[in-house]
Amino acid sequence: DDGAGCREVIKGKNTFRPSFPASSPYVTTVGGTSFKNPFQVTREVTDYISGGGFSNVFAMPDYQVSAVSRYLQSTPDLPPADYYNRSGRAYPDVAALSDNYWVVTNRIPIPWVSGTSASTPVFGGVLALINDYRMQKGLSPLGFLNPAIYRIQGNSSQALYDVTEGCHLSCIDDHVLGRGFCASPSWDPVTGWGTPNFPELLKALML
Repeated sequence: DDGAGCREVIKGKNTFRPSFPASSPYVTTVGGTSFKNPFQVTREVTDYISGGGFSNVFAMPDYQVSAVSRYLQSTPDLPPADYYNRSGRAYPDVAALSDNYWVVTNRIPIPWVSGTSASTPVFGGVLALINDYRMQKGLSPLGFLNPAIYRIQGNSSQALYDVTEGCHLSCIDDHVLGRGFCASPSWDPVTGWGTPNFPELLKALML
């Protein structure tokens, strides 16, 4: 929930601060979105807290090289190069709504709950449903999802709704002015490939 994050290297010099375990290449990382109009079910835009960026520890895995390279080469207004490691594992992989949930605890409704701690179990629930369908058909559970997601979306699948509007937060300094990365068509380091289109995602992952 820290956007691109921020770390002071020396006085007056900052870099983005990737999160762990979100930046691990061995997990499926879920970013966050909001409705354009928070009081209606409208199109989704980025949630400014959505974590994303590039690992300083893990190298970029093969399954995402093509998608991430396309983003880095085609996005005109990237943050300064010394703020992030463009050869590191990039995240998130996907996203889901992370804003304005109602949560009921001990029969008491709690409004306006937000964060990727909401979007992550939503996407996990979608995958659990798909695993259920697969097992009913005698298929194995999905297992590690990332290579399949990048392969499916790289072929212009409609399994995920592309979120192309908005940026997330980062360092409050004179160079980036609190802005990290911004969403773009296809994969981006704010919402990944986008949010689940369940019927199409189910179809794509039943093969």
